Amino acid sequence: MPDIEEIIIAAAENEEPVNDITFEQETGCYLNCTAMDFNRTRFTGCRFDNCSFKNASFIGCIFTDCVFASCDLTNAYFKDTSFRDTSASGCTFTRALFRQSRIRGGFFRYANFSDSTFESSEIVGASLAESAFIQVKLKKTTFTEADLSKTDVLGTMLKGIDLSDCDISGMLLSDTLRELKGARINALQAAELVRLLDIDVVM
Repeated sequence: MPDIEEIIIAAAENEEPVNDITFEQETGCYLNCTAMDFNRTRFTGCRFDNCSFKNASFIGCIFTDCVFASCDLTNAYFKDTSFRDTSASGCTFTRALFRQSRIRGGFFRYANFSDSTFESSEIVGASLAESAFIQVKLKKTTFTEADLSKTDVLGTMLKGIDLSDCDISGMLLSDTLRELKGARINALQAAELVRLLDIDVVM
């Protein structure tokens, strides 16, 4: 069977989608996957270095134990797609759309999700520490045991989101903490946030 680079290059040249293929332990470097369609494709233990997935579409795909390094996923579309213990630290997901998708485990430290949208999706046990989560739209999306420490959420309204079992220490917020209006947090989180308003808390 041809390797992942041969399959993707051929699909791009013929303007064809990549459908119903399983890739295992494959590596792709400097691949141009701009505007490509991936349908029901499984990636296990794969690595992508300096690849472009701008405007790419992923429907019914599964990434397990994969690594994205210095990849651009601007405007990418994810529907019914799962990321399992996958790393995309420092990658760009600006203006991406996640619909009915899941991020479970893995590291997305320093990733840029600004202006992206999450609809009916879930983030479970994943690290988004120090990522840019600016002006993100959240619709029926849940966070469970996620690491959001030092994450920049300016302009991202978290109303109705339960963050009580997440790490939100050092989260970057506006001066009024308006991003957290209507969010659910625990007592310790509340005490830390109150200190940001220069109010002394007696425990």
